[in-house]
This record gives sequence, C-alpha cells and structure tokens, in this order.
Amino acid sequence: MNFANAYLANNKGSLSEIKELIYDSADYPTQAPVQRDLLYVASQWTAPCFDIWEEESSYHFYNRLVYHKALLMGAQFANLFDDKNTSATLSSAASAVAVTLSEFWDPNRNLILYEYGPVLNGKASYKDTAVILGVLHGYAGDSLYSYSNDQVLATAYELTTSFLATYPIANVTTNSAGLPLGIPVGRYPEDVYNGTGTQANGGNPWFLCTAALAELFYRAAAELQARGSLSVSAASAPFWAYYAPGAGLAAGRTYAARAPPFADAVAALLGWADAFVRRVQFHALAAAGHLAEEFNRDDGAQQGAADLTWSYAGLLTAAFARARVAGDDAYVNAVAELGFGFL
Repeated sequence: MNFANAYLANNKGSLSEIKELIYDSADYPTQAPVQRDLLYVASQWTAPCFDIWEEESSYHFYNRLVYHKALLMGAQFANLFDDKNTSATLSSAASAVAVTLSEFWDPNRNLILYEYGPVLNGKASYKDTAVILGVLHGYAGDSLYSYSNDQVLATAYELTTSFLATYPIANVTTNSAGLPLGIPVGRYPEDVYNGTGTQANGGNPWFLCTAALAELFYRAAAELQARGSLSVSAASAPFWAYYAPGAGLAAGRTYAARAPPFADAVAALLGWADAFVRRVQFHALAAAGHLAEEFNRDDGAQQGAADLTWSYAGLLTAAFARARVAGDDAYVNAVAELGFGFL
C-alpha cells in the first residue's frame, strides 16, 4: 500500500494498474494480494499468533498495533477503488482492535506488556523490545500509542534500564572520543538465544533493538516539538527523571514550548538518541562498519547472523527520523540514491 500510494502520487501508474497488480484479489486472485490479506486480518485478528521473534504464540501488543495500522490504511486504500464494502469491514475491524490495546497496560509494572496471557518461555518480566518496535511500525498517526505517549515512554524506561544489570558491556559508557554511549538493548532481559543456539545468560544486545530506541527518541522529540507542549504523568515521570534529569519535570505538570524545561527535555531526548546510535557505531567499528545480529553481552564482539538486513534497516530508519527532526528533508533521498549511483 505504501508503494502503491507513492507510485500514484508520483504519476507513475494508474488506478487500474494498481487494482490489477496489487489490490483486487477477487478479480485478480493470482497476482493482487492486498484485499485478500487485509480481509484475512480483519477476520482472524482475535486469534493467537506468533510474535516477531518467531518464538511464542499468544496475544501480542506488536501484532495488534500493526494490525490496527494496516486495517486503517486498508480502509482508505479500498476507497480508492470505490470498494465500500471492504472499506467498511476493515474500518470496523480496526476499531475493534483499538479497543483491546488498553488491555496490555499494566499499571502495577508501569509497563505495556508484550503479550497478555500466561508467562511464556520464562519471560516473567513481561518486558520486550517488540513493544517499542510495535510503536515504530504500527503507530497510525491517530494519537493511539504515539511516540511520546506516556505509557510508551514508561515502557521504554522500564525496558532499557533492565539491561544495565543484564549486560556487562553496559559498563562501557563512552567511546574513544569520550562521547557517551547509549544503553545496549536486547530483545528482552530473559533472552537465552546467543545467535547460534541457547545457553544460560546467553542473550545479547541486538543492533536493531538498540537502534529502535534511538528512533523512538528522535520521533518523540519531533512529536513534542510539533505539539508545542509536554505533559508529565505519574507513569512517564520515571522516564523523564532518568533520561532528562536536568529538565526538572514533575508529574501532573504541563510544560509549554516556550518554557526552559521543555527545551531541556527535548534536547535530552535528542542527546540520548544520538548516544544509542553511537552505541551501534561503537560495536560496528571493529567489524569495518558491518552489522551482525547481536553484539556480545560481555565484550561487545559481533555474533549471530552476519550482515543482518534488519540491523541495517533499523539503523537507517533511526537515521531518517534524525534527519526529519533536524529538518534535513533531502537526507532520505540522498541515502536512497547511493544505492543506484545517481550522486
């Protein structure tokens, strides 16, 4: 759908072409998947499903939020082809999914649970970077779990600080230039997968997870700047106390953009986001810039799948978010053109 919308916006194709090759599964069942796939999601979203790590069948926050965005987009996409029945079905399903998302918030843990149901695979903390990735991949621009949402920020705090005691490499806090490094972030604290198998205390930080926190912070900063105010709740207060202590933010207060605490808080977000990217860079330098799946929890050496596509994608989307908050509108196109030798 993203491709089709961009294709049409740039006058590269026609609606009839998009309908035949991408959308209309009823009339073109062997080549147009979108309508069929969206209707499947609309009818099956209540069923348990595997998570993005391909480990656990349950009811996952990531899956639900991404369903919601896909269904909303699909309803709009169907309208391009005057398919009102499909649009109504998808829109109704999106609304039903949205109602269930509040079930994942646990006020006692001050955390969005990665799934609800029994504890699976020993993940008793219920903390998982899949929640952050869900926000990055599934936020639909409708204020439902936005980047600066209090519950999202609370979850980011609870998740990231859990890795400080989990990974000894977190004790390396500056690079060779003395610049601060962000927290190394893994999938979840109880992870035992080491890149090739499983072992006790075998889980490691992942490049894509660390980059995801950078992207979240960049996007949260941009969102706050666009909104022009920052409200602190009891849920988000621990996040701000840890990540922006100099701003002196207090629960129950709202800070306007003209107030110094607002600027301090946004600057802190951007500084930490850069530090998370710097953490990725720090562990890539020894491998000539390559990014594997993981870096070792003890010494930072790369391991797991070599040159994992998702590691690069995570860094790129974080860089795109940084460019947008910096007002560098040409950056994304410039990076894209590098792959085709147009510069």
